[in-house]
Amino acid sequence: MKIAILLFSIFSFITRASANEALKQKLIQTKFPNNRTLKVTSHPDYAPVVWIDHKDKKMKGIALDLLRLILDEVEVKVESVNVNSWGRAQEEVRVGRVDMLLPPYKTSDREKVYAFQKAPFLMDDTVIFVKRGRPFYFDKYDHLVGKKGVSIINDSFGQEFDNFSKKKLNMTRLTKTAQCFEFLLKDRADYFVAGLNAGLVIARKMKINDEIDILPTRVVSTGMYFAISKASKWANQELLEYINTRVAQMHEDGTLDRLQRENYELLSR
Repeated sequence: MKIAILLFSIFSFITRASANEALKQKLIQTKFPNNRTLKVTSHPDYAPVVWIDHKDKKMKGIALDLLRLILDEVEVKVESVNVNSWGRAQEEVRVGRVDMLLPPYKTSDREKVYAFQKAPFLMDDTVIFVKRGRPFYFDKYDHLVGKKGVSIINDSFGQEFDNFSKKKLNMTRLTKTAQCFEFLLKDRADYFVAGLNAGLVIARKMKINDEIDILPTRVVSTGMYFAISKASKWANQELLEYINTRVAQMHEDGTLDRLQRENYELLSR
């Protein structure tokens, strides 16, 4: 019985590998636009996943490194396009001036304008940051009602929270994570909703770690994706299928862990 299971596993692995290689060769032969160059833009302030380095004005991060590794295999080049805000980045991709957006959460509204791969490349915890000494009890969204919140313009925190926020929360939207922390520390907001890792990276740069706390209950844990504009000629389901397969394989072989370590090291310099 054990031998049969082992043989079945080996056969399944070989079959998947063959199918993936066939798809890879097909994509290499596909006539992609813009001389096989995919234009990509991103959240400008979401390290270590993706960010714009203020020193050299270049896009960096786990998402970009991973995408380049995968697309290089099918002979597709990646051109990064820097924009000033997350809202502008989403709009550029929505209308098709830029082909791909990094690293949005998937929502029903976004699925109308972007094509997503099946599974996220990373999961992201969204948390509540508060000023030290000013915590409050939070284990459901209703506990935020009546308080003043702050977050990044056009950031999404999952369909459920987004809908609740629009209907019931007093939320100020700013363009940068650092601005949101300053707003919080000046007592102009009671809480700041943001991704855990991205928030901690900026807090460390601002040297305010000892001035803030994180409430223990997460707002949501949501996947991050590569999203191709449905208005772009790059909206190719087979390309997304290949990306999805290689992301899973790079999780298994440790490539994604390596990229995370490298980007945290880059940020600590």
